[in-house]
Amino acid sequence: IGMSRMQNTTPGSESKKSIHPSLSGKIILANSGIGKSYAKRIYNNIVDGDDLFRDAANFILEKYNQSKYKIDSVSNMRGVFELWGEYSSDIDKVTEAKKRRDEVYRKYAEFAKESSKNGMTVLSSSAREPIISIADFAIVQNDAETIAKNRSSELRENKEELSVEKAKEKI
Repeated sequence: IGMSRMQNTTPGSESKKSIHPSLSGKIILANSGIGKSYAKRIYNNIVDGDDLFRDAANFILEKYNQSKYKIDSVSNMRGVFELWGEYSSDIDKVTEAKKRRDEVYRKYAEFAKESSKNGMTVLSSSAREPIISIADFAIVQNDAETIAKNRSSELRENKEELSVEKAKEKI
């Protein structure tokens, strides 16, 4: 787990550009759909927060001896939350699931800090307190049409159809 925290392991990353030194080692919040995965493909010292979130989820899955179930992208997190019982009618399962979800976000923040200390720039779209509290700054894309277009792009790792109206709600 966690090679993404130490280096950009995208194929061809050895011939990529480095991000401006003033941004190295920063944790940056950015709208979903702003181009985190695209930036990771261009710059060798960027970590996509989605990769850290995936690593954190897999770390917590393994911690609770559920290592048979691993996710390969953040798109599969709903299955993890279902596995933990977050959508159950049993309040005890829901409470436990929420504790584990919170634990994933704390681990994600830990991984982001580790990446930052190693000179990597972390781009995250998480609006959860553990990430917000350690972010150096935020980049906000206020153009809902651009966000909707980017989130439904074939180049996007987590492609989803998003209307301009829904994009405005996310800004």
